[in-house]
Amino acid sequence: MCKNLDIFRRLCGDRAASGVRLVTTMWDQVKNRELAASMELQVVQTFWRPLIEAGARHKRFEENSSRCAWEIVEDLTGGGEPLLLQQELVDEERKLSETTAGQALYEQFQRLLHEQQETIEQLREEAKAQKDPELVKQLEVGQRRPQPELKKTRDDVDKRKVPSSKRIALCFSKKTHSNSAITVQFADIDEPPAFAENDYVIFLVGPTEAEKTSFIFQLWRTGRTGVGHPHSKNVRARRCKHGKGSNNIIIINTPSCHSDSHNFNAESRTTGRFESKFTQTCHAGVLFLHSLDSELAGGDCTMSWHLREFAMACHNRFTMPSNIYVVPTRNPVVTLSSDTLNQRLSQLKTMTEGLNGIGEHDWHVSIFPGVFKGQPETAWSAALLLLKSITQAQTNGFFASARPTLKDTSPKFRNARLDAKVLADSLLKEFKEKTRDCDLDAIITLRQTALEFTPLEHSERHSALVDLAGLLSQRFNVERRKEDLDELITLKRAASENTSPYEPQRQTILLELDDYLSERFRRTDSMVDLEEIISLRRAALEYTPPPNQCGALLNLADALHKQFQKKYSENSITEAIRLTQAALGLCPPGHRDHALSRCHLESYLTTTRLALNDVANPSFKEFKKKEKDSNLDATIGLGRTALEFTPPQHPQRLSVLNDLGRLLSERFSENGRKEDLEELFTLKHAMLECMSLDEPQRQSLLRELDDYFSERFKRTDSTVDLEEIISLRRASLEHTPQPNRCRALLNLANALHEQFQRQGAEESIDEAASLAQIALDLHPSGHPDHALSRNHLVGYLEAKVGEKASRAHGRGAEAGPSSSSSSDIKQLIKKAVSDMVEKIPLRLLHTPTGVLCDRDAQISRFEGSPEYQRLLSLASSLDNQQLETEIDGVISEYFEYATLSHRWGGGEPLLRDVQVKGVYNLSGADGEAKLQKFCLLALRRNFRWAWSDTCCIDKDSSAELQEAIGSMFAWYRWSSLTIVHLAGVSNTCSLVGSDWFTRGWTLQELLASRTILFYTSDWSLYLKSDVEDHKSDPTLLKELQDATGITIQHLTKFSPGMDDARARLHWASRRRTTRPEDIAYSLFGIFQVHLPIFYGESAQNALGRLLAEIISRSGDVSVLDWVGKPSSFNSCFPADLAPYQMVSHLQLIPSYPTRRGCLDLEKARKLYHELARLPRTGFVNSKLTLPSIVHPLTAVQLQVSSTNPSHYRYEIQASRLRPLNVTLSVKLIESADTYILVRPWHPKTLEQQADGDVDAVWKLLEHLEQPFNALLLKRSLRNEYQRIACDCTITARIQDITSILDSEVLIPEIV
Repeated sequence: MCKNLDIFRRLCGDRAASGVRLVTTMWDQVKNRELAASMELQVVQTFWRPLIEAGARHKRFEENSSRCAWEIVEDLTGGGEPLLLQQELVDEERKLSETTAGQALYEQFQRLLHEQQETIEQLREEAKAQKDPELVKQLEVGQRRPQPELKKTRDDVDKRKVPSSKRIALCFSKKTHSNSAITVQFADIDEPPAFAENDYVIFLVGPTEAEKTSFIFQLWRTGRTGVGHPHSKNVRARRCKHGKGSNNIIIINTPSCHSDSHNFNAESRTTGRFESKFTQTCHAGVLFLHSLDSELAGGDCTMSWHLREFAMACHNRFTMPSNIYVVPTRNPVVTLSSDTLNQRLSQLKTMTEGLNGIGEHDWHVSIFPGVFKGQPETAWSAALLLLKSITQAQTNGFFASARPTLKDTSPKFRNARLDAKVLADSLLKEFKEKTRDCDLDAIITLRQTALEFTPLEHSERHSALVDLAGLLSQRFNVERRKEDLDELITLKRAASENTSPYEPQRQTILLELDDYLSERFRRTDSMVDLEEIISLRRAALEYTPPPNQCGALLNLADALHKQFQKKYSENSITEAIRLTQAALGLCPPGHRDHALSRCHLESYLTTTRLALNDVANPSFKEFKKKEKDSNLDATIGLGRTALEFTPPQHPQRLSVLNDLGRLLSERFSENGRKEDLEELFTLKHAMLECMSLDEPQRQSLLRELDDYFSERFKRTDSTVDLEEIISLRRASLEHTPQPNRCRALLNLANALHEQFQRQGAEESIDEAASLAQIALDLHPSGHPDHALSRNHLVGYLEAKVGEKASRAHGRGAEAGPSSSSSSDIKQLIKKAVSDMVEKIPLRLLHTPTGVLCDRDAQISRFEGSPEYQRLLSLASSLDNQQLETEIDGVISEYFEYATLSHRWGGGEPLLRDVQVKGVYNLSGADGEAKLQKFCLLALRRNFRWAWSDTCCIDKDSSAELQEAIGSMFAWYRWSSLTIVHLAGVSNTCSLVGSDWFTRGWTLQELLASRTILFYTSDWSLYLKSDVEDHKSDPTLLKELQDATGITIQHLTKFSPGMDDARARLHWASRRRTTRPEDIAYSLFGIFQVHLPIFYGESAQNALGRLLAEIISRSGDVSVLDWVGKPSSFNSCFPADLAPYQMVSHLQLIPSYPTRRGCLDLEKARKLYHELARLPRTGFVNSKLTLPSIVHPLTAVQLQVSSTNPSHYRYEIQASRLRPLNVTLSVKLIESADTYILVRPWHPKTLEQQADGDVDAVWKLLEHLEQPFNALLLKRSLRNEYQRIACDCTITARIQDITSILDSEVLIPEIV
């Protein structure tokens, strides 16, 4: 309808709609007029609405009569006069060109031609300004051509009598300009070119016709040859064929829409064109041109309105393109400040983002990253970017469909992208050859688009990367954009990956990448960039020949130096110094790089020394504050490096020695390492060599050496150390001024007294007494040092005459000489401490510091504690028994520790993590945070020590792991408190649902712990109770009993061992471990067994070894009472613990004492003694020796098969037993005498029988009369037996009590 109306409009003028009547017919046949009226209203308000708004009227053909028809015609003709066009053509037989409508149409064409002439004139002036004579000539020819052509067409129409519907199309010509790269075809909006399936269509949309004309002209003028003109307004579609592929780019200039009555005409023309040419979905996009020359207020409404109008012209929702690029445009004549331009660009970007997803159209709107100012390169950049979006959407849509194949996808998408690459390359080549300056931003955009269209495996990929990098580098050197720098780095990385390591240009690429990364590092301080720079410089060094390596070595050293300044990594500065030394080796004195290398080395050494000095380097101070415990080792390594490269003659050597000594002293005071002590001796001696005798610091240094020798003497009792102490104190005394000599005299006297005690040299004690006398004479009576000197002198004299001193004297100026009882009390304490640490774990966490301490470190901390000093002071005030009691109490309290029980989770810290950093320096993620919370909680509850199975066991040591698993029950038993962390339990939940109750290791932790407290996921006390032990809370004990199935008696007073073995297996039967074999290892402590640990063995083997140990040591045959799958270890053992979930309940039968008189007492006594002589069950050479009462099978009858074909139901008859039914998973195919039913026997069943005692015999018979769970055994040819596993318990009963007397006894060997 719109197409027919459009033709009518061309013949009758723009107000054609007023001469239209929209008639609804067949009203005389309507039965339900109300329904018909509703349908009519729907048609009017939807389909006819645009026409009615343009001036058309609606009429009804109420009845099928000529009267009604003429009423409608009269309304149309305004009173019944005939139509003018009809009258002139039919009645007067005029030619079309002679009619009034024809004349009006001809005038309209003349007007269009005039507008076109003006546009061509404007373009001709522009071509003249650009000094393009060839284009000027083409435009002049085109300007003269339309008028004669119009006249010729008019004559042809009159001669050939062409139907009116075809005449308009002949008024427009089609011209083609082509070369090998681009073919451009012109066509009118009303006679568009045919569209092929693989074509890509770009629609130009916008409110201003001039902008679109200029834009499409710039697209056209690139790559043209021959003579022609662009038809700037009438030519609306251009076809560009690129490369040798089958794809075309068709650029269509759509009519500009306005919000007046003419909008209907533009829309109807576009709609008609779409209906005729776009009959299926095409690959299309939209370029929306938006001017920045004026204010953008309300621009978002204008843009969305134009796009909606354009969408309404599409005949279905699939035709409307979804990819839209908004291209900012500017008239070069209009002057805009940069601030105004940037502000309007920002506004346009915001408007563009607001268009995404508007209404029912799934639009993807982006803004072009440039401004079109009339340059062809900018126009083609925008077109190719849109083409990239179209092909990307096409590819994504295809691969979202069901299972595409290579055959389907390869030609369709790959060729289109390669053709687009050819087009982009040809455009770039043409722009390169132009003499005028091109828009660099647009050229970069074109090159980026060409790169994206270039597959990774394409031969030109590398050159495309390099070319784009060159353009970006050119822009970056001028504008210094961060985005360009980032892209340059990405491009250089890609170029290096595309280059063989041995290609010469690879080195150049890597050097350029290094430069760009260095620039970004200067801007961002990014450690990631610095690490990549180091990696690049290592690679550059590797491929640099040795004679030329000096520069590469210094470059790498410089990067490592920067890494040290950022991270303070010891390895970085060490390597930097070594590299610089290597560079010096390559550049001897006189070489041009020798001075540079020496300058680098001096700079690095200065940095190292400053890093060790807190005052000189505040930033390193902060580093030490953060890494105090965890990275002290690395800092010491840094100090050693500084010392290594500081020769003895260097002026800074003493400072470096002092810094390193300070660091070692700090670590020694924390850990007490013997190696640190030895190194401190070496450093202090080296410092003495660097000092003159009158150096003020020398006295302080001698005192420090004295302290270190005294510490080693205390540890080793070495006579050599004692002599060194005496020598140091003599030297110190020589350089001590007279008023201050008292303490120096007494210190030397104390060392001589020690020598006397060790060696018995009388001259030593005489000199000590003499020195004490000199010290006594230095101060008058009443002076504090006078009394101290007197006490020392008395002690030395008493030692000389052999009398015991009345009090102990510690080493040092304040303490007097040691008494003869000092060594005795130290031995007592040492023995008590050794006994204590043997009971507790190998390693404990020191909660005040978070340091992990082994047993030596634990002892060392105790000996440095106030508790130890207090014990030493008690020697004179307590007798031996009181002293031993006090020592035991103090040591027990000092070494109290808390244990952690928990479900292992992610990120649990291991031994090496805590050894390096300590607990409180960990990052605090996942398991690390849990460990920190535990230690803090233990410290809050006044525990100095804590233990966790995650980090206190060296799992890399098989010996330690064996000892830990064997001792773990005892460690939890010895702990003063076990803290249980229930990760999945909050205060509003019950602890019963926690995973903690499903884990294997937590069973022994629950049973072994004497005192236990449960904490929820946020480390608050469960139920927020104030109890000190949850095992003393009746409510919580009931919850624990429900959760575990363990009686309260066992929960509170559990003793490890073999008692009631099957019940203990039942407790563990529902628990699991991460490593399958751990389910057996976790029970070693509960059963108090000590077996080897073999990680990697099967779970069946581990469980079999445990069960064999239980049954061998206890003889408890109840562990054989199970139903399920047998173990590969032994057929009498189950494959896992699951069968122990079942608890057997046998219904006992009553006893009748009146039957005693009818039994043969002698036979009963004989059976009693025979059973009493049976050995206990044992396990030897993988065979279970099982003392049993035997019942041979006499008959086996297969019953009706069960529903499961792999199970068999048998009726079995056995000697002295009642018949019974069993279900088996194996088929019994041998004769009945191959099988036996046995009743395992335990010696504990018998009571001791006194002479003439018949009660014990009768109790035995009553016991044997009760039902029992029998085992079905199969005999092999070697007279060994194998247990046949059953699907249910074999509950057997004897025939009667008299048959018991004939019981057979056997000890089968079961494999």
